[in-house]
Amino acid sequence: METTSTDAPSILLIHNPQIPEQYLAELQKDLAGLTHNVRTQKGEPGIQGAPEWVLPAAIALLIGKGLLDGFLREFGADTARALKKTVGKVLKRVKAKPIKWFSVAGKPTGVSPLLSVEFVLESSEHCYRAIKFTFPHDLEEKSRSRALDRLPSAIANAVAAEDAILEQRGSFRGYRVAGYVFPPDRTKWLAITADLLMNQHRTKRDEQEQIVPRKSQKKRKKNKL
Repeated sequence: METTSTDAPSILLIHNPQIPEQYLAELQKDLAGLTHNVRTQKGEPGIQGAPEWVLPAAIALLIGKGLLDGFLREFGADTARALKKTVGKVLKRVKAKPIKWFSVAGKPTGVSPLLSVEFVLESSEHCYRAIKFTFPHDLEEKSRSRALDRLPSAIANAVAAEDAILEQRGSFRGYRVAGYVFPPDRTKWLAITADLLMNQHRTKRDEQEQIVPRKSQKKRKKNKL
């Protein structure tokens, strides 16, 4: 169900092309708790071999500035509850069917994050600023619940941090998306930094190195015999 309205949507739902139309219609119903002004758009695969947090999510929600401003003005218990409930519904639906992105050559780029929610802070011809929250594919129910509980305060803190950066710079031209992720082994949202990505690569490399030398040693012993 691709929607092509020329009006700016409150939420742009960017999805993996493999997701069927009926599934998208159900997602739009889930989002009705926040707004009925939703547009859908097919996404594209990310960089092959990239860390999971860099890959596009199976479902990405792009929240317009108007809706974000409304959240920040009324970030009381009711608004926070509505946001958590809506995102929770989408998470539950996406979790039931993990999605893989494929490159142009037809090779899998990796399992997608479950969901990303991007809030637009500023969008113009010369400037785009946003904050983005990514839910990894291997989040268990307890971690998903914790991530949802801490999402409203994480949004408010991220907005304040970006406002402080803008105030320090005086002005901004270009493209900036401050990314945050809730890793399965953590208890809070973390800013996606170069160090965080390096640590993810290092963990995978260490796992490989623990296996490869053992095989090599066995081969060497056989050769001696």
